[in-house]
Amino acid sequence: MRDIAVGSQQHVDALLADVAGAAENRHMFAIEVEAADGSSLIVGLAETGVVLLFIDALGNSVHSVGPSSGTGKMVVFDYFGSYTEVPAEYVVSVELGRAAMWEFIRGGDPVVPGLLMEPD
Repeated sequence: MRDIAVGSQQHVDALLADVAGAAENRHMFAIEVEAADGSSLIVGLAETGVVLLFIDALGNSVHSVGPSSGTGKMVVFDYFGSYTEVPAEYVVSVELGRAAMWEFIRGGDPVVPGLLMEPD
C-alpha cells in the first residue's frame, strides 16, 4: 500500500500505468482514492477493463455496470491483500475508469458520460 497525492490527469495516467505494469508480473490490483469528506472510489483492474466501486460520505455504495450481461464469470483483484471477486458485469472500459477517477479527484463524484452505476 502506498499513499500518493494525485493532482492532475497526468498523475492519474501514471498511477494507472504503474499499477497495470505491476499487475502484468503478478495479479490484478486495486487503487483506492479517498476524498476529505470520507468518500472513496476503488478502481479494480481487470484483464479487460476496470471495476469501479464508489462509497459516498454516508456509506452508500454503488458499482459500475459494464456491457457484459449474465456471463456468470467473476473478476478477481487484490484489494490490500484480500482477493475480491465481483461479477464480470461490473467491468467497464479503462477509458471510463480513467475519466471517473479523475472526475472523483477533481469534483468528489465519479459520474461521467457513458458510465452506469447501480447500488450494491
